[in-house]
Amino acid sequence: MPEEDLPPSGREWKRGPGGLPDFFREDTLRQHRHLLMLVERHGYHWRVARLTDPAPTLPEPVITAVAKAEHERWADFRRNTGWRGLARSQRDRGEDWIKAHKRELDRQRRNANLVPWDDPAVPASVQAPDEVTQQSPDAPAQESEKTPRQKLREFNVQIDTAIIERLRLWGVEPVADRYRRVGIVTASELTEQVTWTTDQGDELTSQPGDFWVVDAAGAGRGVARARFADLYEPTDVPGRYRRRGTVTARRVRAREIVPTLEGPAVAEPGMWVLTDDHGDSWPVTDDYLSQHYRREKPAPDRSRPQRSGESSRAPGA
Repeated sequence: MPEEDLPPSGREWKRGPGGLPDFFREDTLRQHRHLLMLVERHGYHWRVARLTDPAPTLPEPVITAVAKAEHERWADFRRNTGWRGLARSQRDRGEDWIKAHKRELDRQRRNANLVPWDDPAVPASVQAPDEVTQQSPDAPAQESEKTPRQKLREFNVQIDTAIIERLRLWGVEPVADRYRRVGIVTASELTEQVTWTTDQGDELTSQPGDFWVVDAAGAGRGVARARFADLYEPTDVPGRYRRRGTVTARRVRAREIVPTLEGPAVAEPGMWVLTDDHGDSWPVTDDYLSQHYRREKPAPDRSRPQRSGESSRAPGA
């Protein structure tokens, strides 16, 4: 097929004959810029990629929220530039017809995926790039069981995951921000089982031998015995302990259930899910995070070659 007849997805990035039209170049650049910003909104920062280390991955709730926000941004951009979804007569012809007429639909400024994220009648018109997913022998049966909405969401997640993987090859990767635990608490060992309620109304249970911890505001919670020494260190005052250690934190965008050591807890939008170095997670409110944790500044990346004349000292040091 001549290059000029290829749909945008089959064209090179170059300008000019056979290259990607400016509209699609701008759309792609917007997509990358928006993704960089969205990842930071969820409690991550971008650092120089360390290709000798395992590739960092975003938790499923984070990459799904990023994919949803990017899909909505993309849909708004397309609508504002004259694009529309498929007409019912086109949509009813099925996925195979849509794929076969992709070039014609592009000329009409119609896109099968130009629908709300939560639309249950979304047509599954696209597949993830071959470099992102590999089909297993039983994949066709599995795909046939998925709803159109599931396929669209998975496609968007796969696209954004592919962009993050590509950015890593280009030299940057997302890393979760770290927060240091601060403050003094009182703590005592439990002699019997205690069921307690979080600020969100979740009932959690602590066992004999666990610790009951009360912070400076008078709020109490149970802490598993196996984790207490990792989280608190004794002060000079008996029964008083200093909070220790660091965690990662990600912003909650959609309601989710977080499995904690004491039982399942609900995390509402606007809250944070903290995860320690053991992989244990728990939700906290925005106020609790600001009162009991301090964000650590990312360490300078020593893997970046220092330019000639560039000082390694901080300004004013």
